[in-house]
Amino acid sequence: MIPVGTQYYRPPTPRADFWEADFKLMQECGFNTVRGWAMWSWLNPREGQYDFSEIDRLLELGAGHEIGVILLVNIESSPAWLFSKHPEKLYVSKSGSAFVPQTVHNTAVGGFPGQCTDYPQIKAAAVDFITELVGHCRDHPALAGWEPHNEPLLEPARYSHEVYCYCPRTVEVFRDWLRRKYEGSIDKLNATWQRRFGDFDEVIPPYQLGSFPDWMDWRTFAIDNLVAQDAWRIKAIRESDPDHPVLMHSRAGGDRRDTPCDCTDDWALAALADKFGYANFPQGRSIFEHLLSGDVCRSAAQGKEFWMHELQSGPFGIGLQRNNPFFAFLGDVADDDVTARPDEVGDVTAGRLALWSLMPFSQGAKGLIYWQFRTEQFGTECGFNLVNLDGTPTPRLDMAKRIAAFVNDNETLLAEARPPASKVAIGYSVPNVLMTFAAEGNVNPYFASYLGANRVLQHVGHQVDVARIDVLAVDDDLGKYDVLVLPLPIFADEATAGKLADYVSEGGTLIAEASCAEFDAGFFSSDRVPGMGLDEVFGCHREIISTKNEITINWRGLPIPSRFYEEILIPDTGEVAATYPDGRPAAVINYYGKGKAVYFGTNVLMDYIINEDVNLMAVMADLTSSVHRFARTDNKMAVVRWMQSGDCRLVFLFNGDYRKQNCTLTLDAKVPKARDVWNEEDVQFVVHNGRSEKTFCLEPYAVKILKTG
Repeated sequence: MIPVGTQYYRPPTPRADFWEADFKLMQECGFNTVRGWAMWSWLNPREGQYDFSEIDRLLELGAGHEIGVILLVNIESSPAWLFSKHPEKLYVSKSGSAFVPQTVHNTAVGGFPGQCTDYPQIKAAAVDFITELVGHCRDHPALAGWEPHNEPLLEPARYSHEVYCYCPRTVEVFRDWLRRKYEGSIDKLNATWQRRFGDFDEVIPPYQLGSFPDWMDWRTFAIDNLVAQDAWRIKAIRESDPDHPVLMHSRAGGDRRDTPCDCTDDWALAALADKFGYANFPQGRSIFEHLLSGDVCRSAAQGKEFWMHELQSGPFGIGLQRNNPFFAFLGDVADDDVTARPDEVGDVTAGRLALWSLMPFSQGAKGLIYWQFRTEQFGTECGFNLVNLDGTPTPRLDMAKRIAAFVNDNETLLAEARPPASKVAIGYSVPNVLMTFAAEGNVNPYFASYLGANRVLQHVGHQVDVARIDVLAVDDDLGKYDVLVLPLPIFADEATAGKLADYVSEGGTLIAEASCAEFDAGFFSSDRVPGMGLDEVFGCHREIISTKNEITINWRGLPIPSRFYEEILIPDTGEVAATYPDGRPAAVINYYGKGKAVYFGTNVLMDYIINEDVNLMAVMADLTSSVHRFARTDNKMAVVRWMQSGDCRLVFLFNGDYRKQNCTLTLDAKVPKARDVWNEEDVQFVVHNGRSEKTFCLEPYAVKILKTG
């Protein structure tokens, strides 16, 4: 069974009198899965006293309507009695503010963000709650699985985007982490941090920007600490219930994450769970960022089953804002460089919902959960709904019903379908993101380049993996990719530099933006840039660097806009491929071993997220031309993905635009006819020289799923 369903229960809504009718309607829509939040503050009102009556009813309704129930264990809503008993054991921000448990829009029953679980008393109380809940529910026939943490991140930063946690206990845990990392030698820490501590007990975490190694250790520790926290949550679940799967899903699929504050590492978290997933709310974002979220999740899952675990199903709503995630008073919209164009906001129509829902299946996802069935009627979060306030269906619910029927009718086809192995990847490194923060105070420059890299590669028509070039969570095999693209890669340690050099030497094509490995493994500025020996791989080094808003380079006759860094390059063994207007080198191509390295002395990928320049798209198409694409289109807004399912192929064609788009679909095979299993119609192709072509006029947000063979 492929799970298709919806988030339903998060106290105190929906109201109890809606439940019976809602479950009947969900069953009629073909939903086989619902998800509910087991919130600590709601279910454990007094120490040692539990009230699971609502959870029991949720499970009973699930059993009565043949719907499995996934329960999210939410300890981010700590009970009032715990705060009364331990009022001092709180999360503390960089500014010194203690976070007193309270209500926020995803925790209307109070207790957010919980209390700092580095304190043994808080952890023990949380484990007791998990044990009681899991033990109570584990034998119920409707139970389908457990989630240990909603969108795992360092909770107090979920809405504040501040750095946590500076409480006394977390500082102690950090010092213990440093002792392990530096093998109990304060001299080794001093050599890295360039300090003169006499003992680990003298170390304090950094508060102000100014030094790199302390921030790198502090944030790397926080990432490890979050993973350790989710590990003991999962251990508590599995000790009480070894039979049901543990699921984990990340926030927004990592497409634009504030890692230094959130401290989320998808790869490390996915390793803990049986199945992995992602949440995404695409209203107001480019469809290519929606694709990226799925690609990140698939990459992080490392071969495990992954789901679209929370998909926006209705219009945005927070506070008084409705149906516009970018609305702000006085027209002040943050992060203009990486936000979507106004035409990407729009209404959440049934057509957009179909596009958003079916894209994950084209990427290999094996489950779909909507957020959510009903709008919440208590608290500041509203909208995101499949039914009206009175429980009557919306056109979006009608579409969700059609999608559920499609998945159920084609269950074997979709269950067996696998996407081809990606041959193009974006190189991702958690230390590189952390260094951007340590240098700049935010991660915007990195993510602008990262999103630009994704968008241009998607526009060229590639299925993209996100590959880890560091070795903190996994040691990805870079050799499986023909092309690896590095957005704003300012930091590299020995392991990363070695992997990149070996990758090119063994035949890979490496494409990097400016300032590659500017900071070396010792956190000093490199003597030569590219650093860490990568100047030999790229066959050049920089002479001068400056930062500018508008830059133009000329790539073999093609003018390409750029921004941010302007490095004047000195070619060593490489060939000049692009120049600045004054003729000085701006990009170099070098042949190293069996492979090729391309170095841009400026940030063309960062600029692409704003300008989508056709010349850069042409250059990237040329640099990745060795990658075979079985299915492709001639229109960047017409997204094509394909999968193998048994003896046949499934070709997914999407119009990611709000306007009609014409495109020609080309398949590298003789396919005279295909069946569009989504629209239930036959499609005729023109076959010529072993290829098949079909021209389509795609309606806004159109979807076609062509079964061939």
